[in-house]
Amino acid sequence: MKKSYIEDAGINDILVDEKNRNKFKVWVIYIIITSVIIFIIYKYLFTRNSQFIISKDKINTAVVEKQDLKKQISLEGKVLAYESRISYTKNSGIVKLLVNEGDQVTVDQVLAKIENSEIVTELKGVNLDINIAEAKLKHKILSIESKKAKLNEILELSEATLNVDKREADRAKEAFEKGAISFADLERLKDKFNLSQTKFTYARKTIGIEKKAIEFELEISKHEVNKLKMVVKELESKVDALYIKSIVNGTVGNLLVKQGEFVSVNKPIVRVVDLSKLEIEIEIPESYSNNIELNMLTTIKGAKDSWEGKIISLSPEVKSNIVLGRVRFLDSIPKKLRQNRRLIVDIELASLSNVLTIPNGKYKKFKKGNLIYIINNDYAEPREIRIGISNYERTEVISGLYQGETVITSLTEEMDGRNKIFITN
Repeated sequence: MKKSYIEDAGINDILVDEKNRNKFKVWVIYIIITSVIIFIIYKYLFTRNSQFIISKDKINTAVVEKQDLKKQISLEGKVLAYESRISYTKNSGIVKLLVNEGDQVTVDQVLAKIENSEIVTELKGVNLDINIAEAKLKHKILSIESKKAKLNEILELSEATLNVDKREADRAKEAFEKGAISFADLERLKDKFNLSQTKFTYARKTIGIEKKAIEFELEISKHEVNKLKMVVKELESKVDALYIKSIVNGTVGNLLVKQGEFVSVNKPIVRVVDLSKLEIEIEIPESYSNNIELNMLTTIKGAKDSWEGKIISLSPEVKSNIVLGRVRFLDSIPKKLRQNRRLIVDIELASLSNVLTIPNGKYKKFKKGNLIYIINNDYAEPREIRIGISNYERTEVISGLYQGETVITSLTEEMDGRNKIFITN
């Protein structure tokens, strides 16, 4: 029993020693791993804050300058016509289209023809009637002139007879006073003169009435001819209306009927886009919409040309983060401009005079401003600056920089966070 006890104790001692050695190995490994991690972190932090050397050829620099700065946005716009005119039929018939969609047309150019034989035939018939009526009128005028001549002849003869009888009566009176003729002869000549005077008065009245009657007949004939002329004019207007014409200079937008279709009165035939009434529709991002107002001036740019314009309307609603606006040309519409053409519209949002600016570049955001590296001889150090508005080329500097200083505008990951950067040639 005693021997057995001694053997068991030795075994326990061996087990205890083995456990202690395993714990020691674990601690050693833990210390080594921790040391390596601490070393890596320390080296990383030291490297981050240490000095850095870079070649001058690998950085972009710029000088802080005072300039006038304008903030603007450039939007793509589409040319649209805000006015179009539709040509309608005034008569029924078969339509014959003479243009296609997209054709350029001018005022009074024929766009389509309505085939209506009844109106044409009626016009021919009335023209024939008016020719006959005018011929009859000419004949009546000649007949009236002949009647007037005869009436004038009767009146003149009556007046001549009256004058002869008057002279005879006057001579008879003188002769009677001298005793050359009897009283009976004197009375006979007086009666003859009185009769001639009565006949002349009656003839003058009668001929006057007959002349008025003739003139009245002539007026009736003229009225009949004029009435026929009015009918002809109305029919000619109907025939002219068979030709559907463009109301404006523009482009054929839509053909509203098919070729050979029968159309009724007041049927829309062709829609023509008025090229003198063009505007530009722009899509404004919602983020800019609060900065854009009506009547703001714009610059409209084409491939080679540019024009001045102004904003005339803004949609009250937002769709898919877009607000629609309309821009109108300030001067006359460019001649070669076409509907649906794409143009660039620049809108000026702000304008500053003589402010510090730097070119747009890659800078690090920091708190309420930006970090930028300032070059001083052969090294550069970071400085916090505040910036204001910017456009597509330059940015306003509110504070942190001075005119004439040189800055690095191309921040790289290697440079980021360095306390000092040495610049070599």
